Amino acid sequence: MSSLELVWISHMHADHHLGLLALLQARPDPNPDPNPDPNPDPNPNIGLLALLQARRAGTHAGAHASGGGERPLLIVAPLAMRTWLREAASSLDGVGAYRFVHCGAAPRDAAVLPLLLPLALTLTLTLALALTLTLTLTLTLTRTRT
Repeated sequence: MSSLELVWISHMHADHHLGLLALLQARPDPNPDPNPDPNPDPNPNIGLLALLQARRAGTHAGAHASGGGERPLLIVAPLAMRTWLREAASSLDGVGAYRFVHCGAAPRDAAVLPLLLPLALTLTLTLALALTLTLTLTLTLTRTRT
């Protein structure tokens, strides 16, 4: 659980977010911040190279530092999730540090962007492979029918 860096919740259906509190409790922060949801504004002037270098160095530009050297879990979700998280987490003990990022701001967030780039590359390569296989199969079937 400690290697998990980002959770993306697309919408507020229970089957998409109810396990989040258990996840946060499984990642307790040894020195919890009294305000685990600062949502600092990302630095729009940070370049992609700086973001990737920060990622390699184990830091996130613009991310909130939590105690114990661990980064808070990034939670990307609709705005209603922020309210739900604050209310639910306040009634529980041992909730680990997290940082909320509204899903609309995620592509511009300096901490989220480097985590999404490998996923985007993987999806792009997977799509390219699927299209190549589909085209090959289509051409093969077309040749066998003629």
